[in-house]
Amino acid sequence: MDIPEPGALTPQKSNVLSRAIGRLMLLAFRWQIKGKVLNAPKFVMVLAPHTSMWDFYVGLAGKLAVGLHSSWLVSAAYTWWPLGVFLRRSGGIPIYQNGSHNLVSQLVETFNDNDRMMVTLFPEGTRKKVGTWKTGFWYIASQAGIPIQLVSFDYEKRITECGPVIEPSNNIEADMKKIQEYYEGSRLNTPINLVVSICKCSPLIFWLLKEYIDGQLVHSRIPRELKQVVKHLKLLERNKHLFEPRRNDELIAEIHAKVDRYWKTPGQ
Repeated sequence: MDIPEPGALTPQKSNVLSRAIGRLMLLAFRWQIKGKVLNAPKFVMVLAPHTSMWDFYVGLAGKLAVGLHSSWLVSAAYTWWPLGVFLRRSGGIPIYQNGSHNLVSQLVETFNDNDRMMVTLFPEGTRKKVGTWKTGFWYIASQAGIPIQLVSFDYEKRITECGPVIEPSNNIEADMKKIQEYYEGSRLNTPINLVVSICKCSPLIFWLLKEYIDGQLVHSRIPRELKQVVKHLKLLERNKHLFEPRRNDELIAEIHAKVDRYWKTPGQ
């Protein structure tokens, strides 16, 4: 498995065990990482499209495998002891959600107080489909004087791509146009393919189901009982259209059939 090596300036935090766990997760997901992580001491990493809660696991696998020290946002309400100690050590930055604290100002100040720092953000701010992205990440990078690296998820090809780097200019409209043009090619053409891929991967989140045996990638554990896919679909906000305003039994059955075929011949 080819894993991009971070540059000497890139914020890093890893050991042999954490990298091994990340690589095993990628193998279990049949996932790849393409491109190079920016070699800079400070930058904002933008992840998109944000389509499901499984983005967290894909991102975590990549972070561990590459060995990145990535920070992320967490409400200050969850930073009580001892949970706060764990969250901060794992990269969490407490965010105070009240009128006296501005999110952009908080992060710019945090960047200025650190010699090395990378923050990962989802510009959509939600798993729901949105017409306009939040622009906070651009203002953070602009005011802190740091670059933005674009990273995309492609569930159809099962690839995380470390894409181009944007240096914020004085024209936010022009910069946002470049950013969204890059991500247009990362979106899946048919939602059903994304849903099926997530359903295939979902059991892998809790067990390492695949391993290499005699040079072949095989399932080391297959669930004895496959639960109804519909139960999983209901958990994801993006699948709401399958059940409201009327349940689409035909499309649900099509998704169920594809997932069943996968588990009858795992890995195919």
